[in-house]
Amino acid sequence: MYRQAKYNGDHADYYNPDNSYLDRVLKRRKGIPITLALVYISVGRQLGLQMEPVGFPGHFLVKLIGDDTDVILDPFSGQLLSEDDCKELLKTCTQGQVSFKPTHLDTTNDRDVVRRILGNLKGIYLSRKEMDQALAVCDQLLLISKNSPRDILDRAYVLEQMDCHAAAIQDLEHLLSLAPPPHVSQSIREKIANLKRQNSGQLH
Repeated sequence: MYRQAKYNGDHADYYNPDNSYLDRVLKRRKGIPITLALVYISVGRQLGLQMEPVGFPGHFLVKLIGDDTDVILDPFSGQLLSEDDCKELLKTCTQGQVSFKPTHLDTTNDRDVVRRILGNLKGIYLSRKEMDQALAVCDQLLLISKNSPRDILDRAYVLEQMDCHAAAIQDLEHLLSLAPPPHVSQSIREKIANLKRQNSGQLH
């Protein structure tokens, strides 16, 4: 896949949104670890191999389940990784802030894979101030988990930036209904009051 089919990591433009859309990854043969992992897994399974996604912190990996032992593959670099390699990779990806645990190499489920791809896209669009795109991704994330505090808060922020104050208030009131900690609740109430003042007399 890496050497012959030339599917490899997009080192030059890592945060390009195209790297998170599977159809574009297939066309360009470039991507980020998680989308390349899906390509590797799909091809491997077609060949009868038991390949599974691994939600490694900061850098998605692939696990080939063997009869006697498992093999960890980095689809971004096309390399096979030992446990020591994974420890070094974790140090690099987290700036040494996360200690390695064997559970970091556990396989993950399809829902978490989708959430991670969408989470990547949300971060990219927010950093680019592309609010229409960010809003669409927030909506998709909340279809997966409608009570995710992080995603509700992010959508409220996006709606505020788009001057859709009434909709932002609705999201924040939903967040309050989930009974966050007292100091968080107070901050949300203050934000709602501020948005209501801004929204006074406006039509949306």
